[in-house]
Amino acid sequence: MPVATSKTIVIDACCLLNLCAARKSAGLLDALGYEVLVPDQVLNEARFLRQPDPDAPGELKEFPLDLTHRVQSGRVKSCKLVGDEEIALFVDLAMELADGEAACIAIAKVRGIPAATDDHKARRIANERGVGLVCTPELMKGWAGDTGVGLEAIKESLENIQRFARYIPRPDLPESPWWRSVLG
Repeated sequence: MPVATSKTIVIDACCLLNLCAARKSAGLLDALGYEVLVPDQVLNEARFLRQPDPDAPGELKEFPLDLTHRVQSGRVKSCKLVGDEEIALFVDLAMELADGEAACIAIAKVRGIPAATDDHKARRIANERGVGLVCTPELMKGWAGDTGVGLEAIKESLENIQRFARYIPRPDLPESPWWRSVLG
């Protein structure tokens, strides 16, 4: 089984798409301070992202999301389910969750690392199984604090996530109040 660093997270499709939607994902992924593992199942789910349509100003269009360069650069590390324990847990979880969330939680549980997900049901199930969790608002606040980027850059990133990923954090997520306060 691959060895994880103490600052490793395994990320699901919703969080990955949110970070990519921030449109600062290269620097953002570097600045998170985590080794970011992305299960193959998540790579298969995170296939499209809404972006401005160059042929229709003001319109958004889904474009293929190519994460190859991020994987090749080492910003994210593709990972597979390894060993009987991870595979068995994945199969069990996949009866209740999408494959990406199931793989994310299975890997996190077996390897003893946090899972990054915003999905309400996945977070509940991960909590029931004792898996540590982080979410998009926590990742974004950590990025903002660790990099010292200005308020306008933070606000732009959060607005991009809301616009392109159609994501607004639920009020019960950690750092959701911070998110709302930044956006006013």
